[in-house]
Amino acid sequence: MIEASITKHTTAILPVHVYGNPCRVEQIKQIADNYGLKIIYDAAHAFGVKINGFPVVGFGDLTILSFSCY
Repeated sequence: MIEASITKHTTAILPVHVYGNPCRVEQIKQIADNYGLKIIYDAAHAFGVKINGFPVVGFGDLTILSFSCY
């Protein structure tokens, strides 16, 4: 699905970790490497989540978190 969306203008992939469920980071990295793209993860729903003991914020070129205060 990611590869079908890549065009000559694509510079990055923006996967979203949703409801504490991390993305398939290895597969996404493979696609990004094949096309020379950056990976920017949205980890707002995955604060504190780990993959094989490694925090999701450590994957990709950049990971974005957000916090909400009421």
